[in-house]
Amino acid sequence: MDRSLLLTDLLSRVSRSFYLTLRVLPSVMREPIGLAYLLARASDTIADTELVPSSRRLELLRAYGNAIQSESAAAPVMKDLEKHQQDDSEAELLRVCHEAIDLLRQTPDHNRLLIQEVLGIIISGQQLDLERFHSSTGEGIISLDTSDELMDYAYRVAGCVGAFWTRVSLLHLKGNPSVPPDELERLGIRFGQGLQMVNILRDFQGDLSMGRCYLPKEKWAPTGWTPQHNNGDNPAFNSLWKDHIKLAMDCLNDGWTYTQALPSSWIRVRLSCSWPILLGIRTLQPLANPPLPQSKPAKVPRSEVYEIMLRTIVSSPFPSVWNGLYNRFLEQYQLPEHKAETSSP
Repeated sequence: MDRSLLLTDLLSRVSRSFYLTLRVLPSVMREPIGLAYLLARASDTIADTELVPSSRRLELLRAYGNAIQSESAAAPVMKDLEKHQQDDSEAELLRVCHEAIDLLRQTPDHNRLLIQEVLGIIISGQQLDLERFHSSTGEGIISLDTSDELMDYAYRVAGCVGAFWTRVSLLHLKGNPSVPPDELERLGIRFGQGLQMVNILRDFQGDLSMGRCYLPKEKWAPTGWTPQHNNGDNPAFNSLWKDHIKLAMDCLNDGWTYTQALPSSWIRVRLSCSWPILLGIRTLQPLANPPLPQSKPAKVPRSEVYEIMLRTIVSSPFPSVWNGLYNRFLEQYQLPEHKAETSSP
């Protein structure tokens, strides 16, 4: 497959929402970020193919990770995973992932090393997840033990992307953010962790049905609630749930602080950051209380996705309107107002 098709046609089919984000980025950032996403999406597909034994998925993940890190390692053949994909685009992604790896090997060193670093961290998180939950079932639920484990997982599969995004931006764009690079990277990590926390809360019931609980045992055990007896009427657990909603919000607040710290001349990057943050807020709104067993994951209608994108684009030329955008969303969805700085160079 031609490289342009990998990063346009195929990428748009495996993730329409991310492709919109990618298209708004400055052109110099699109290839490294698009390629990193495509490689990470393939590893995610490997990890999530539940009909294939976890031992086989771990084997393929290790081989795939080795091929990304070393030019001498061959990309694994994944026909046994391809046939289990319900989405034809996901099957095609597995079929051509060796071409994405070839493209990585042709990428200039300054981009390739950043992509290899972030993929190494992401795949380590996916491997850890498979090892941790390899024996989980709906009846035999396995839980994370500590909050540190939760935040480590959120860092590995999403927070590290915030650091990667920051480094790519600083490498390729002119202008200075309003905070030092180390602080910007810290905020970027929290940004990514917040998006992953939104995913965890949104998918809570579905994960329980597959034997996985990402809320840490050290937090839920004192409440008397257990994943095996999830009847949704435990006031102490409801309080714990709200604590994790607040954790997600705190991380998204840092994501908005990150966005505001970017130079106003980086308007395309600001827009690409604002969309997942505002969609995250919208996703959290119906999750204010724990979802009931058998409830479907909260999903933002596509019409609202486009409305959010339009509001940010219209607001972007006007600093006073843009600066108040985040708190207007919080007010609209009845979430606590954010007191972050609203000025940037």
